[in-house]
Amino acid sequence: MSHTGHPPPPPKPPDGWKNALNEASATSADVTKTFVTALRDSADAFPPLKSLAAGVLAVWQTAERARSSKLRAKALAERSCRLLGIVADAVKDPNDVPPEMNVVLGNFEILLEDIQRTLKPLQKQNLLKSLPRLNRDQDELDDLNRRLDEAYQSFMISSALMTQLQLERIQRKVAKQLIMLGHIDKAQDCTIAQLSGIRNEVSYSAQKATTHSDRKLAEIRRELATKLEVIDRGQTHLKYLFTISVGLF
Repeated sequence: MSHTGHPPPPPKPPDGWKNALNEASATSADVTKTFVTALRDSADAFPPLKSLAAGVLAVWQTAERARSSKLRAKALAERSCRLLGIVADAVKDPNDVPPEMNVVLGNFEILLEDIQRTLKPLQKQNLLKSLPRLNRDQDELDDLNRRLDEAYQSFMISSALMTQLQLERIQRKVAKQLIMLGHIDKAQDCTIAQLSGIRNEVSYSAQKATTHSDRKLAEIRRELATKLEVIDRGQTHLKYLFTISVGLF
């Protein structure tokens, strides 16, 4: 990891590129080509990635048929493939791809076409080339390596921008959710206040009804007591009359 926080670019073949390249296993190359082929043939893949995968496979096939500078040609193909892997790993959701990233992907596709076009003459040239021609081939391949470096740097810049846009979108979404939560809290407080008011009204009404009932019961008791008193007086009067009537007979 570099001091900038980004992964280092795909390594460019140094002066001792033959030894480093010979250490790469055929199995690894087969796995890589299988991945690129699957990406190209995938029905769900992002269309620009499918085009890049087709371009990388074309470069790989052209490099394998090179008769001169074969190792350098294969190194270019491997770098192109590894850069595609980095791009495919970062670009997963087409909805998250900004216009700047689409431009970078388009430039990468153009670069793959230039690499393939540069490697094609190497299929026809024999091993007995003139030194100037060999030097010219080497310069062209070095220039393509430099352009791969530039493509990587452009991709990392666009990837950082894409990440920033994603974070900003998430922040806006979170802010919106917080605002909604604030509205919900206010609505909840309002509802609680309303329920509290209703509870107080019900309590007051119940208390009032109880008080009214108590007064009504007291009034009924007084009426009953009055009626009982009248009945008692009536019974007493009847007894008195009965006593008088008995005395008369």
